Amino acid sequence: MTDIILCGCGGKMGLAVRTLISGREDCRIVAGVDLAQKLSLEFPVYAALGAVNEPAQVIIDFSHPTALTDILEYCRSHKGVSAVLCTTGYTEK
Repeated sequence: MTDIILCGCGGKMGLAVRTLISGREDCRIVAGVDLAQKLSLEFPVYAALGAVNEPAQVIIDFSHPTALTDILEYCRSHKGVSAVLCTTGYTEK
């Protein structure tokens, strides 16, 4: 079972990912990150990635380019966590 943290869980793509994962048996979303943290979802939702307490193997990101630094730092400080960066709007910098 692959445990996933979904960044941008409240957006349109977050909904699409939640829907796809809900029909699978090999993975699950254990936590979400979204500025609109008052979402009532089947997993806890945090305003910041650093507040997430649930362990995971993967971060799927459909949030905002400004979240990139936090995501990379989280992966560096949590050995074995990979990131799938799906957000648009990144620059070469």
